[in-house]
This record gives sequence, structure tokens and C-alpha cells, in this order.
Amino acid sequence: MPVGLLPLYVLLVLAATAVEPPAARRLAFVGLVSFALGLAAYAVSPGSDDLIGIARAAPASADAFFRVNTGLLLLGAIVCAVAAAHAIRRGPTPSAGRALALLGIGGFVLWSLAPLIA
Repeated sequence: MPVGLLPLYVLLVLAATAVEPPAARRLAFVGLVSFALGLAAYAVSPGSDDLIGIARAAPASADAFFRVNTGLLLLGAIVCAVAAAHAIRRGPTPSAGRALALLGIGGFVLWSLAPLIA
């Protein structure tokens, strides 16, 4: 069962708010803003939260709308993963598990966005 864009965003938000140190959290929030912009653009029409539906409509359109908004979604997920890597690189801390959770969720989001990339 495919996951929609909004649940992916909620997972990213929940993981990003718990990341330590504050510099990594701020970087993750930059990624959340990018992901939210792409999500908002796709959410203009009702029912557009479905990744499979978006992936079917994208090749039929010559408009740059799909490329730009998919790029925003990918940028957001990648920046969140980089923020998690920054938090992990900082060293073993009690919050390293939270950074690993953000890294795992970022990877899951990228894997879920694979139909849009193709």
C-alpha cells in the first residue's frame, strides 16, 4: 500500500523535532520547509496526495510543475538526511538514536518518492 505525501511529511516532522544538536535541528527544518513547499503545490487539487497518481500524470504533462515540485520534495528529504548525518557525526550522544530515526525516515521518504523520480 503506497504512502501519501502528507504522512511522509508528518514522519519527517516528528523525527526532525527530536534531533540534537540545535544546528542539526535547524538544518532539518530547512529541509522540512522545502518538503512542505512541494507538498503544498501538489495538494492544490483534491486527492493529489497519491504518489502513484502523480507518477502517472507526470509523463503525460510537458509542464515543469512536476519536475520542480518533485525536486522540492527530494531536496527536503535529502537535507533532512544530511542533518541526521551531521548529528550522528557529532559523536555518540544519548540522542544518536533520534538522529538514526531521522536518517531512516529520510531514507524511507526517498524510497517512497522513487515512482516520482522515474
